[in-house]
Amino acid sequence: MLVLGMHRSGTSAITRVLNLLGVPLGDDLLQAAEDNSKGFWEHNQAVAINEKLFAALDRHWHDIREMPDGWMEHPAALEAREEIAALVRTELGANRLWAVKDPRICRLAPLWLSVVAQEGAEAKAIVVARDPREVALSLQKRDGWTLAHSYLMWTQHLVEAFEATAGVARAMVTYDGLLDDWRGNVQRIGSELGLDWPVAADQASASIDAFITPSDHHHKVGAGHLPVPIKAAPLPPLLEALHARASSVAAGQLGWSALEELRGVYREAASIFSRPVAELVAERNELERLALERMDHINGLVIAKEIIEQREAETGAQLTQVRSMLHAKEIDITGLHVRVEEQAARIQGLALDQRELATLRGALDHEREYIDRAFQMADRIEADLRAQVQVLEGRLLHEQEVHAAAYARLAEAGVQLEAKILDRQAEVQHLREQMDRRAAEMSTLERQLVEKDAKLLEASASYSTHVERSAIELSAAEERNKELASEMSTLERQLVEKDAKLLEASAAYSAHVERSAIELSAAEERNKELASEMSTLERQLVEKDAKLLEASASYSAHVERSAIELSAAEERNKELTSEMSTLERQLVEKDAKLLEASAAYSAHVERSAIELSAAEERNKELASEMSTLERQLVEKDAKLLEASAAYSAHVERSAIELSAAEERNKELTSERNALARQVEAFEGRLARANDQVSRTRWLLGRAWRSLIGVRSGEEL
Repeated sequence: MLVLGMHRSGTSAITRVLNLLGVPLGDDLLQAAEDNSKGFWEHNQAVAINEKLFAALDRHWHDIREMPDGWMEHPAALEAREEIAALVRTELGANRLWAVKDPRICRLAPLWLSVVAQEGAEAKAIVVARDPREVALSLQKRDGWTLAHSYLMWTQHLVEAFEATAGVARAMVTYDGLLDDWRGNVQRIGSELGLDWPVAADQASASIDAFITPSDHHHKVGAGHLPVPIKAAPLPPLLEALHARASSVAAGQLGWSALEELRGVYREAASIFSRPVAELVAERNELERLALERMDHINGLVIAKEIIEQREAETGAQLTQVRSMLHAKEIDITGLHVRVEEQAARIQGLALDQRELATLRGALDHEREYIDRAFQMADRIEADLRAQVQVLEGRLLHEQEVHAAAYARLAEAGVQLEAKILDRQAEVQHLREQMDRRAAEMSTLERQLVEKDAKLLEASASYSTHVERSAIELSAAEERNKELASEMSTLERQLVEKDAKLLEASAAYSAHVERSAIELSAAEERNKELASEMSTLERQLVEKDAKLLEASASYSAHVERSAIELSAAEERNKELTSEMSTLERQLVEKDAKLLEASAAYSAHVERSAIELSAAEERNKELASEMSTLERQLVEKDAKLLEASAAYSAHVERSAIELSAAEERNKELTSERNALARQVEAFEGRLARANDQVSRTRWLLGRAWRSLIGVRSGEEL
């Protein structure tokens, strides 16, 4: 059993009801979703087969294009045939009856029915119809489709389901009818399909009543309730008639043949606009594909940019760490300088004797030489690191220049993209011009039809005039006949009256009698001719009346057919015009969004692409450089630790020597202080000795002066 119908038409509901009546659906079913919480009741494998075939044929479930010519012979269709056959064998091998539901089968029904027949199984179909306005509102809410698009999809699915199931047992059911009276509908379906349900309706009624609820009828449209979108886009007459007849078929009021006429109208209209619609849909699909590819590319570049930024942040953190280590080393070196200067100041401040001072100076020079070597090593390390930083900064500057060049290329790419968009717009304009030309052709055909109608009316008027003229002539002939009959009666009367006179004047009137006889004979001949002409005219009139009736019937049928075709073409033209407007509006919106996205992301996209490539190279270089720097840093740290250990040992030795020198200095100071005290004592004794000498000299002078008085001035 194939459950066929447009998406959102109630196919899930009828399929679940069949399942509750004991009809198997298989075990691998599609999971329920938010937009269909009670379940889709679709076989996963069937959906996968249909989707794969659609993709191979460049079609989608929502496509409004006709299926490609010869699609059943396509390699993908042949592969799908084998997969469907395997699925049918599996399901029917385990069950006598199996139902499969997928709205996509409406468009692929010829293939499915062919495979079922090939496998020796009997196919039956249930076609589900729902008000196209409710379907369109449901799809508009779920998928954002326009009403015109959904209307065309609804017609396409229903007509193709009618066409494909013409040779199999089938039943029609409406969504409204199922919700209002599921018992009556399942009984009718079973009767029309010749099936006895495995589970009786009374036995399954509790489960079915629990499954089907009035709240399931969303987007309900009725005479007293027309949502705003429906008022803005009323249902086309063809769809209204198609839905009405489908409902009548489901109610048993009409046969399936009632749908055949509308199917023909749809096919004739579709043949006019199928090519431009296919071109527009292909163009739209291509634009959507390009937009999706660009968005995927943009998202990939955004992720790559985030990775690059993260790596740059990590690299920056590592560089900051290296700089911090360099700064710490500089602080350590500065501390060493301060300590050396302090020791030098302390050493210089010591008052040592020449020998000890020379020894200390030699030790200090040795220590200074060692410290200078350590400083030179630290300077080399610092110079190397600074050189590496300069190289990195130079490379960063080069990358910035590369980025600037990339921005220039991006601008050029933006110009090229804008040119492509202009080309697309030109193509759209070309399609619009084609549609305008087709509209002009339609106008020309309509004008020609009007002209032909006018000529036909003119011919009909001319023929009517001819008929009227013939009727007038016939009436005149009849009047003439009457007049002749009257004249004959008068002549006969005159003959009777003159018979007596003839007896009297036979010789006188013989010539007159002969003339009268001749005139009578001529009148009779004329009467016969008039009778023959009248008979001919009557026959011609009958023939012309028959031809006129035939021409009138043919013309009426032609006019009615032309009116129907013209109405269908006008409706189709309106639909296509509306869809063209919708497509153009969507295209303009998508172009605007694409331009906006391109304007907003073009620089970001190209920059990210270039940054991604450059950053990967940069990352590799930085990783290599960081590895080299880390290795050099480890080596230099080892050397610095070694130098620091040696310097610490030297400092300790210097400190010990300094301490010994300080002790020696203290001893020398003590000795110097002792010598100073001895000198001071000596000076005291010397002063006392000088005082004693001075006193002695004074005593000697006084003694001398005493002697002078003795020797009379003689010097001592």
